[in-house]
Amino acid sequence: MKKLLALLLVLMLSMSLFAGCGGNSEEPAETDDPVVSVEPEDEPEPEPEPEPEAEDGRIDAGNVSAICPDGWQSFPVMDEDDDTKADPNELKFFKGVEEGEEEFRNSKPSVAISYNARGPLGVDKEWHEGTDIDPIELGGRTFEGYTFERGGDTLVIMAAETDSEKIVVTIWLEIIKDRGISLDDADVREIIASIKVS
Repeated sequence: MKKLLALLLVLMLSMSLFAGCGGNSEEPAETDDPVVSVEPEDEPEPEPEPEPEAEDGRIDAGNVSAICPDGWQSFPVMDEDDDTKADPNELKFFKGVEEGEEEFRNSKPSVAISYNARGPLGVDKEWHEGTDIDPIELGGRTFEGYTFERGGDTLVIMAAETDSEKIVVTIWLEIIKDRGISLDDADVREIIASIKVS
């Protein structure tokens, strides 16, 4: 009895499957009414944030720009408040980053520029046991700051501040032994001297 009932169920399910998949051989009736298709209105897509663009080696983040020397690469610094767009007040240049090595850029000497940076100079000199550096005149600005070590890396943080602007420059001098830069490095000085704000 159970086998018969199971067989009937299988037959009924099979017939309903064939009935549901059957084609319609009738042609649709022709009408004189024109066919009007209504497409949903597309909302305009927001314009993408501009990436820093090089023009004669100058990288422009939006509010601050600087020259990127040969042998250096710049990558956008993402905004702290919205990590989907580049920060218009930040630039970062890396020395010796080869094609395909972008993920290793933080192991390279670099120069970071912050325009109208939040807070004081950037890091607390006493906390890092920093050592003052002599003021440096570059690009019509006087930069003052200090050097310190963090996790085996040697860094310099310096700032130039006026009533209307504040520029903080952080330089990772030595990341890996014998793979460093200095404040006297011509490329470093070119980057800092070329800083323009808009």
